[in-house]
Amino acid sequence: MSKLSELRVLQYGRSVDAPIQYHHRSGDEEGSGANRLDLYAHTDSAEDMALETEDAAAKAQFIKGFWGYMRKVYSRTEREFLKRMMSGRETPQEVGRALGVDWFKYMQNIQRRAYKNIKPLVKLVSLTGWSQGDYFVKMIMKRFSLLEDGAELAELLPKSHADRRKAREEMKAQRLAIAAERKNKYAATVSAWRAAHREELRTKGAAYYATHCEEIKAQTAAYRATHREEIKAYNAAYRAAHREELRAKDATYHAAHREEIKAKKAAYRAAHREEIKAQMATYHAVHREEIKAYKKAYRAAHREELRAKNATYRAAHREKLNDRRKERRRAAKLAAEQGNV
Repeated sequence: MSKLSELRVLQYGRSVDAPIQYHHRSGDEEGSGANRLDLYAHTDSAEDMALETEDAAAKAQFIKGFWGYMRKVYSRTEREFLKRMMSGRETPQEVGRALGVDWFKYMQNIQRRAYKNIKPLVKLVSLTGWSQGDYFVKMIMKRFSLLEDGAELAELLPKSHADRRKAREEMKAQRLAIAAERKNKYAATVSAWRAAHREELRTKGAAYYATHCEEIKAQTAAYRATHREEIKAYNAAYRAAHREELRAKDATYHAAHREEIKAKKAAYRAAHREEIKAQMATYHAVHREEIKAYKKAYRAAHREELRAKNATYRAAHREKLNDRRKERRRAAKLAAEQGNV
């Protein structure tokens, strides 16, 4: 008789040693070995199925209550840590490194909470009636007791200063990687939100600038005055990295706004003529040799191009150039006559 059959017999108050009366089926000889084994197997199967069904229901109830217990006692990260550690496929160090936490402190905290909240877990086993519940709880507590006694910590803890330093560096790198990932994720979320609300942000920005125009200008001027060199370096680096892109944008803009740009430049030169002349004279006086060298190098590099341009210009403005030449000769002749007098 199987153990499940013995439990069923004891449950209904019958003796295990008492004989069991088997009833033969129609057509079979009563007391035959085949008939006896067939009925006995059929009876055991029914009892086994009933007890297995009850045990499966108790196990499901225990699992449901156990996860409720876990949610009440431990945090989300602690539950994940405990789940992966108890699986046996990863060491606490590997789990802590993957989760970006101090595995040793987590082990101490989980162990302390487990001993502190052992009574509800034992009560859960007794209420659900799962046959393997006691073994499950004992396995968990044995694991924690081994860790408390140091049987496994001696293998898990770093054994030298170099190992400890390496472990600290790995944990620091893990924390930095997690922080960078969170930062990038946050930046991506902000960018997506801004892209989805672009017009709304533009409207708000324009309204704010209209009411705080002078304040913004003052803040911008103060910032530029205190960060001048930094801004110059940043702009130079940006132009060097995006030179072709900026040239293409400028060419496109100038082609689309050519007349407008000409009008603006002419108006500015007319309003600041004397100032521009003074600036150019000062610049030429300071950079005279540099300008000469630049012009000479440019003419040498673009000699044929300049000749073609000059020929085209002379052909198009021949009368004007002749008048200028005659005017210069007349002025020189007049100056010579005045000098002779």
